[in-house]
Amino acid sequence: MRVSDVRYIYGGRGYLRFSEVTATVPCAGGQCKVRVYRGGPSRVKISVQIGEDVNRSEADHVAERVRAQVVVCSQAGIRDFGLDASEPVNPGSGTPGSLFGRTLNDKHDLVVCVPFEHQTDMPPADTEALARVIASSREIRPNLLRAIEHSLTQGVGDVEAFLANYAVLLFMLGDKQSAVDSFILRVEPTCELAKDSRGKEVTIYTRLRNAKGHPSDMPPSKASERIAVLLPKLRGHVKTALFESTAD
Repeated sequence: MRVSDVRYIYGGRGYLRFSEVTATVPCAGGQCKVRVYRGGPSRVKISVQIGEDVNRSEADHVAERVRAQVVVCSQAGIRDFGLDASEPVNPGSGTPGSLFGRTLNDKHDLVVCVPFEHQTDMPPADTEALARVIASSREIRPNLLRAIEHSLTQGVGDVEAFLANYAVLLFMLGDKQSAVDSFILRVEPTCELAKDSRGKEVTIYTRLRNAKGHPSDMPPSKASERIAVLLPKLRGHVKTALFESTAD
């Protein structure tokens, strides 16, 4: 039994679409308690409560993983993320701790751009599903997280956001384009089909992804127009895949 725990509190600039989500997460030394909550109008906080005998790097890893899960699910970036404070869970235990705060320059607010449709709170069912994702320790590759966050910054268009979300979906489905198409057709049975450059029938999402990522006979302007229309649906499919990855 652990004598005491230490709570590491991380923060970053961003918009949180729920007030609080908590989960118990497997980690080195057993389990740790995670809490994601609003720290202010444009401040996201993630606390990781872990045994004092567990290296802080484990808490760092858990916090970064949870940040990625929240960003992908909410489609809202959490920028300038890092450790804000650490403290003993039981101040009377004698556990050494430090309390400190980081000063964040206002310039960071300029790079956080949350699309209007993502500025509403998530439904309770989605926050419950997110808690299960956090508890499952589902990993998101760092490069994919960076692509999603960059696609949410000011001055970046729908095409980059579409490609970033397709890449996340591809990753979650085993890096197989055929698996992406099968998944989309299951969750969106009426999805439009199209021929790819080899004459193979694929979903319109895959056709558009390939049209922007590879040489294509589809006019760029037409592909961009279709992407703008389908991007909200693709974001929904990414969230569904993330939630389903932890379903019983």
